Amino acid sequence: MKRSFRTLLVAIALVVAFAPLAALVSPARAQGGVVWHAAYYNDPYQLSDPVLIRTESELAFNWGGASPAAGINADDFSAGFWADIAFEPGIYRFYVLADDGVQLFAGERATWGDPVIDTYNQPLVGQTLTADVDFSLGGVQKVVVNYRESTGDAYLYVRWENLTTGAKIGTDFGTPVSSMGNWTAQYWPTLNFAGAPIITRQESIPSHDWGEGVPVEGMPADYFSARWYTVRWLDAGTYTLSVRADDGVRVYLDRNLVINEWHTATGLTYTHTFTVAAGEHLFEVEYYDETANAYLHFGLTQVAGQPASPGAPPAQPPAITGAAATIAAYRLNVRDIPSTRGSTVITQVVRGQEYPIVGRNSDRTWWQIDLGGGATGWVSAYYVTARDTQNVPVTFQS
Repeated sequence: MKRSFRTLLVAIALVVAFAPLAALVSPARAQGGVVWHAAYYNDPYQLSDPVLIRTESELAFNWGGASPAAGINADDFSAGFWADIAFEPGIYRFYVLADDGVQLFAGERATWGDPVIDTYNQPLVGQTLTADVDFSLGGVQKVVVNYRESTGDAYLYVRWENLTTGAKIGTDFGTPVSSMGNWTAQYWPTLNFAGAPIITRQESIPSHDWGEGVPVEGMPADYFSARWYTVRWLDAGTYTLSVRADDGVRVYLDRNLVINEWHTATGLTYTHTFTVAAGEHLFEVEYYDETANAYLHFGLTQVAGQPASPGAPPAQPPAITGAAATIAAYRLNVRDIPSTRGSTVITQVVRGQEYPIVGRNSDRTWWQIDLGGGATGWVSAYYVTARDTQNVPVTFQS
């Protein structure tokens, strides 16, 4: 509880300290008329200075394996969100879905630093968390959300409903689809894809916040366009894709145009719900920026059917004969070197799987595991339970 109280004090202090900065950001149309103030940090506990302060229209993010915005880590980052919200009298139920940790404070308990939901240090990835809060008197109440991303996929969804009247605020969410699998990205220094792209590369799920900067080296900061496409395996079920952009965006599913918002920014999040049979499906996202701020955030969630399993399946463990690591995270990135900086994610493993340990770095913060078929990779020791490691050799000097 001590950490929770400290983080809340930081969040409340930021409301005051950064209010002038937040006022400089054009607020988007918000979740139920609410504008969320946000601060993002390049550490998991909001201990450093924020690297980005802005407003958000709603707390509905699926960053996948990408960074939330330019200058923010893809792993080991945190964020604080806060808003003063006008509630009609009633009993409210809050719903939160996050990967990884999250805290939610509401009403008087926000003032006391007492969270109504707290999985910040013990994440329950993929589980929808709920808490009921009595706002019988109604009025303006403070709501604070703290979020922490460790490694692998990152997402955060928050919504609420008035149990007294049945009114719901926020989009119903399902299980976010993993970012496994690359997207092919192409960038043009012109609007409407005129001419040839000046760069083609592989990226994770399209999620970028370029601000007023350039999207990639050699590109202009304004009047550019980009396209992303990928073929993803989806299990049979119903899905909702969402996209938020400044400026124009179009989304195609299996070459059918399903979102067509080819105009300057509105600050809205656009969604499309669809049902598919199991199999491979083609996703294409087209985007252009005219002037000033530029951002694009794409997300895909499964709202009904079997659990989603896009892209390549997680690695299957070989037989265990000695030292072993049991995966504790819901999904954990396996990297080519023992570091989150400058490394490449080669696959993912899932909670409960056990892999042989064949090496370690010198300070025992990373384990090298046998993936089978002669392949090895590195996992953070923080997210696994290791046993029989006394004779594991050092295979990488930290």
